[in-house]
Amino acid sequence: MTVVLAACGGGGGGGGSGGADSSPETYPDGMGRSGLAAGTVEIGEVANYGNLLFDPALALMDNGQALAAWIPHRRDAPEDMVAWSLSDTQGSWSSQRVLPQSVGVDGLRGLRLRVNSSGDAVLGWATHIPFLDETRASSRALRFTSGSGDWEGSAVEIAFRRHAETSDLDILPDGAVVTSRRVSDAQTKMQAVEAHTRVAGSPTPTSIGRVPRLSSEQMLEETYFATGSGSEGKLLWLSRRSNDVTYFELRGAKVSLEQGVDEPYLITSYRALCGLDDTDVNVDTPTALARTWTVASSPTSHTTVAMLAPGAESEIDRCPALALHLIRINDSADRKIESAQMTPSDGFIPVPPALVMDGHGNALAVWKEADLLQPLAPARLKWSVSRQGGEWTAPKEVIPNLASIGTVVSRGSIALAMNSEGQAVAAVIAQDGNSKETNELVIYGRFDFNNGWSEWKKAANKTRLWGPKVAINRSGAAMLVYTAYDLDRENGKARTTWNSDMPVSRRIYALRF
Repeated sequence: MTVVLAACGGGGGGGGSGGADSSPETYPDGMGRSGLAAGTVEIGEVANYGNLLFDPALALMDNGQALAAWIPHRRDAPEDMVAWSLSDTQGSWSSQRVLPQSVGVDGLRGLRLRVNSSGDAVLGWATHIPFLDETRASSRALRFTSGSGDWEGSAVEIAFRRHAETSDLDILPDGAVVTSRRVSDAQTKMQAVEAHTRVAGSPTPTSIGRVPRLSSEQMLEETYFATGSGSEGKLLWLSRRSNDVTYFELRGAKVSLEQGVDEPYLITSYRALCGLDDTDVNVDTPTALARTWTVASSPTSHTTVAMLAPGAESEIDRCPALALHLIRINDSADRKIESAQMTPSDGFIPVPPALVMDGHGNALAVWKEADLLQPLAPARLKWSVSRQGGEWTAPKEVIPNLASIGTVVSRGSIALAMNSEGQAVAAVIAQDGNSKETNELVIYGRFDFNNGWSEWKKAANKTRLWGPKVAINRSGAAMLVYTAYDLDRENGKARTTWNSDMPVSRRIYALRF
């Protein structure tokens, strides 16, 4: 495990492989030869299969412990598994360990890690799909208990479709695991939408409530269970008409673990939806997951949804020209649904937008806008907020000190997390503005609803940076993880070439801030 120290301060550590900077020299960006910010810790080795890159997962508990999971490099194993590490409250990480329950994980479909207020967590993953046969797809969930500091003995099968990372898998305060799925009604043979839960120790899932397909004209596409207050939440689903496959409808229903599902209602409809290509996993293409919508919920009556669809002024109802639409749902006694188009109709959204809410119903959306669909093309990082059911604010640039950092690029997902008090953290990949060559950085910043964004900072300048993820707990302590090649910089810049005889491996790094 590497701990990087600098003259301005230090960081926690722990056992493991690696070493600190081999030279005390510090470049103008404040980082030494390693290209790591002070306090950064190397916590494990990541799978390195050429251009196939896997995102890590991260959770931060309210007591200050952090939990990270990733796909490790397996030199001798025929199938991938999940590796993990746990940090103590002082920032010292345990040595990398492998979860034997996760054999056969499909790393390209991501990992989802969620933690509740008690410090218990759930990790979800999809297994390999033989010959891409979706009917044989399976997904798993495994609980972590804070009391034991370890995982349960076996994973359970739980339903989420396609990508684990963008699924709705979550864990409630009582430790129950919840998600939603498409099911077939045994009597009508029609598809239905179901939210279900698995309590600890239960061998089978318990249905919270089921919404049958309203008519034979509807084809169910995606479902999402948005957790709310206690045992309540919202069940959302996306469908399209069988006689007009370009016409999509988003519907919802209130859900109670005790009382089931309320009457469904229509939220909005679109002539087309734009799904980002889930095959774009090459290091030289934008990170993209297939879901066309992003959901954020709160323990209030408010839920928000981000949809990618052609704009109202678009002359063509097709992709990739698309716009970002932000939807606000107030499910109180007088239901209120509002939608706002946030980007031009002829623009491009190169990666999925990020959307979070706090415990008071306030929402923050962050997205990238680009003029070209090219991985290293410059992108504009924008944001908007909605306060307690109010209108979305006009889009603004996220990073106040961007000129001193460089340029946000199209490739790379947006890492965004918010606690119940409305404090948020974000991270993206950027391009050094002082370099004509490709010289990428991981940068991060903080946000709160009263003061907006703080000045952003540089976390790393490494070779082939990938997959930044952030987490923040109730007290405002935050954590950032990402992966990169373990190559020292050359002349203060990340290497773009290296000798074939140089030992290179991809590592996962963590920074507490």
